Amino acid sequence: GSSAAGGAAAGSAGGGRGPLLAAAELEASLLRLAPGLLDTEEAAGGGEAAGETAELSPRPASYDPLLEALRAYWRAYSHKQCAVYDVLPYLRALPAASLSALLQQLEAEVGQPPPPDAPLGERRAWLRRFSALGEWRIGGGAAAAQSVDERRQLAAQFVAAHASAADLAAAMDEREVRPADELPLLAAELQLGAPMVEWCYPSRGSAADLASAALAAATLQAGHAASPHNAQLSVALCVALLCLGAPVRAVKLFRGADIKQVQYESLSHIVLPAALELGCPTREGELPLLLSGLRRWRQDGLRDVAENTLLALRQGHPAQALELVAFERAVRGSWWGVAAAVMERLVALGASDGSADAARSALGEGSPLLDVPLTASQLHAMPDTLDLESLTTRWPSASALPPPPAGSPSVPEGSCGALAGLTLSPPPPSASTVRTLRCDWLPRRQRLLRFLHLYFGGASSAGSARCLFPPPEEAVLCEAEASLRELCGGGAAGGAGGEEGDEEGEWEVLLSLVSASTLVAKLAAAGTDAAALEARAEAAISDAAAALSRRCSRVGEGMRASGGYSPPAQRRLVHLSQLEAPVAAALRSRWDELLPAGRKAAASAAVRTAAAAAAKAMRAAVEELLVRLAGAPVRSNARQALESDELPLPPPLRDGPRKAVCEAVRESEAALLKASREALRTSATALASG
Repeated sequence: GSSAAGGAAAGSAGGGRGPLLAAAELEASLLRLAPGLLDTEEAAGGGEAAGETAELSPRPASYDPLLEALRAYWRAYSHKQCAVYDVLPYLRALPAASLSALLQQLEAEVGQPPPPDAPLGERRAWLRRFSALGEWRIGGGAAAAQSVDERRQLAAQFVAAHASAADLAAAMDEREVRPADELPLLAAELQLGAPMVEWCYPSRGSAADLASAALAAATLQAGHAASPHNAQLSVALCVALLCLGAPVRAVKLFRGADIKQVQYESLSHIVLPAALELGCPTREGELPLLLSGLRRWRQDGLRDVAENTLLALRQGHPAQALELVAFERAVRGSWWGVAAAVMERLVALGASDGSADAARSALGEGSPLLDVPLTASQLHAMPDTLDLESLTTRWPSASALPPPPAGSPSVPEGSCGALAGLTLSPPPPSASTVRTLRCDWLPRRQRLLRFLHLYFGGASSAGSARCLFPPPEEAVLCEAEASLRELCGGGAAGGAGGEEGDEEGEWEVLLSLVSASTLVAKLAAAGTDAAALEARAEAAISDAAAALSRRCSRVGEGMRASGGYSPPAQRRLVHLSQLEAPVAAALRSRWDELLPAGRKAAASAAVRTAAAAAAKAMRAAVEELLVRLAGAPVRSNARQALESDELPLPPPLRDGPRKAVCEAVRESEAALLKASREALRTSATALASG
């Protein structure tokens, strides 16, 4: 203890950060080994084990070495940007009572803000210390223990401080980072009660209630308006808007950041696939440009990497060449590359005209992507190329695993990469973030596309006349159906559990259509003696039509809810219009190919009749949904929350920021309804033509 205190004193006397951090590291290590040492009164009454430990290093009850080391660091470096990440592990090592006492003392030291006419240097120094205190509070976990109201009150202080600091940046270039830019980010984390990495993919699960998301979006909008070139604010605002179901503005904001080259690979996960699932238009606007940019990078950018590798070898830089080779292998084999290819096929399928030929074109032919079903072991072995460190956060993740043992190869403790668990194989299923995308969202859709690819003849037509498209072998098709059911009915590839919405039939329609299609393919290959198979096929087709009708009814009810439709209802509408209805129409067309009139009439006549009746029922359900969507104006509950007088917005957010976020939500509402109606009309037309 005395040596650590001496090191802290040496650091504060001008020895730099090293001695101060070494003192904190020493005391934090001792605390981890023997937690009772921090409070000697507890150690004295903690039983035989605590007493034995205390005898090894007796300390006076009034002296706390770790707290003293942190105080010494604060006095020397609280005005520096390094004042947060330097000490996060040590703050998180403190018991809650000790952390609370430390924060109270530091809050008293920071005090009230200087008057507006104080020297700019004094005001900037106070602002930096005020921001650092907030970061210590959040990073140490004290904010996580607060109630929602307490966190909102603290966030309101950050918002007020940000607004009052506007004049500090008056003489700065607009591209420079402003002195108060951290404050909106801290306020948003307080309002949402989660690290930014867990805001990702809000279409997979709500990170907070709508009021909190609305507060965070308005806060970040104010920060972005004041500092439009701050990448952190832009990224955070993108994700907050996705939480509110506003993908159009989110993608515009992301594209406006001038994403280039490898950034398509490493950063596009911030808005994809959430923007797709929330109804961002795929035929016009910014999203098609983002998807094409990602595709061009994977096609052309990697060629540039190969050329640079040769150039490095010619210039005598073998180490650089090896790094480029490793980078190229990681990108080519990354799981995000598979996800990008799956998203492209889903977009093409949703935009098809509902015919079997259009489905074949959308799915592609001869792609290794659809040769075999993705498994958990394959996904965990694929390289990860996503940049999660851009999602700067201080909030300790409740879903993160304990830090790895000292010396183990991993990303830094407390970093976003560690919180997301991407370095772990297999990752735990407890967090609904990138892990869900990688281990649940992706394999489900890959296996669905694989089944469709097989069913439409994409894998079996090589040696056949193109107009025939014979069905695949029964064993292959049954295996493809079983592999899809394995995920949709029994948990994710990376662990137990499924996607949000499964309990309301998220995959009921698609699984019913797959089951009916498998039986139709069996019947087409069975010959005339297939009475039992015929009855099963008729029942399965009727079940699929009933499932789609129920789905349309539930979606219509969700979109016409009195309080406005929710982001989950929004996702269900997109899932229906962009995936379920187009797949139903395309499979209906494929059934006609497999069981044409005049061939095997004895075995297929009743099934053709059942298929026609099912198509009629599905078309009627889709058209009824279109009527409901065309009624009175449809509003989201996110916009209603933003426009409500009960939303506890701090004064600086009540006008411009609220209006801007409302406009973003309104823009996405219009785009969602327009794209969904067009897709549903196309599917209804295709079902009628069958």
